[in-house]
Amino acid sequence: MMNIDLIGFVTIFAMLLSLNQFRLETNWYRRTILVVCLLGTSMATYLTMSRGSLLAVFIALIAFFVKRNKFVVIFLIILSLIAVKTVPALKGRFSLNANLKDIRIGINLTTLEIIKDYPITGIGFGMETYGYSDFIDLAKYNAKIPPQYQQKGEVIKSPHNSFADIAVRTGVVGLALFLFIYFIFVRLGWKIIRYGKDDFIRDWGICIMAAFIGVFIQELFADGMFGPQAIVLYTIFAIMTILWQLNTETDSITI
Repeated sequence: MMNIDLIGFVTIFAMLLSLNQFRLETNWYRRTILVVCLLGTSMATYLTMSRGSLLAVFIALIAFFVKRNKFVVIFLIILSLIAVKTVPALKGRFSLNANLKDIRIGINLTTLEIIKDYPITGIGFGMETYGYSDFIDLAKYNAKIPPQYQQKGEVIKSPHNSFADIAVRTGVVGLALFLFIYFIFVRLGWKIIRYGKDDFIRDWGICIMAAFIGVFIQELFADGMFGPQAIVLYTIFAIMTILWQLNTETDSITI
């Protein structure tokens, strides 16, 4: 069974693809199918009650609509504020007190202690290096952090943050290279959105950039470098590359 923090990687991406295609589609029964898809993915995302997913879908939708419809952006912000203040489940998930006591603080501090000991090249890339006791004694590093944030019992064997995950396994060198890939993607996406040769290129550029923002936000709360979430990220990279290629068939955009 997929961890609830990982479901949003798939559903938010699917939601944005459906939303963008809905805007382009004129056939009524195809639009009906897309509405069903939107309702299903929206409900699945909400029911996870994952803070990372809910925050990601909010910011991704704002990115999707900000150049298209300012009224929708304002509506989303107002609706979200009302929901967080009035819906009990959301109040509990986003309350300051709950977040200050969140176990992720202890996980992040433990990961930071490991990075301090292996800052350049990390502990070694691999799915099991972080949680494998022959490589890393997590209990020892957990004991170094402030007592109020220490994990009780068995220490969680995952950083629950994609950037911390990369840093602890590959060091600052690996993290810098990874962030450089993100920088190139954002730069290319911005040029496609700004200078795309037609509405089709620009509209899909906005959609894919919004999807990337959604993934980026979720990576702050979950491990996104394996499984379906990694497939979504690579698919986003691939689609933006295709848009760039389509745009350069007659025009020139340089990275």
